[in-house]
Amino acid sequence: MSNDPWDDWETAADAGYTTPTIIHANDTVHYKPELKILKRPEDAKSRKDIVAEKPVKAFADREKDYLEARRKIFEKFENKK
Repeated sequence: MSNDPWDDWETAADAGYTTPTIIHANDTVHYKPELKILKRPEDAKSRKDIVAEKPVKAFADREKDYLEARRKIFEKFENKK
């Protein structure tokens, strides 16, 4: 048999331990969360408006930028060797 007095309530009572008390929540008190409706301002831009403002590069310009960035990356890599 175990030496732990909490193994059974009789041993716990003999050892002078008190039994745990079960506390029930008061049913008359309830937490009611605050309901808050968020709304964007009327002058806020939509995602479509933001995307429409961004200039679209032609494929040739994007390719030129890519090749320039790639050249810089590999140039730094070659200089470290």
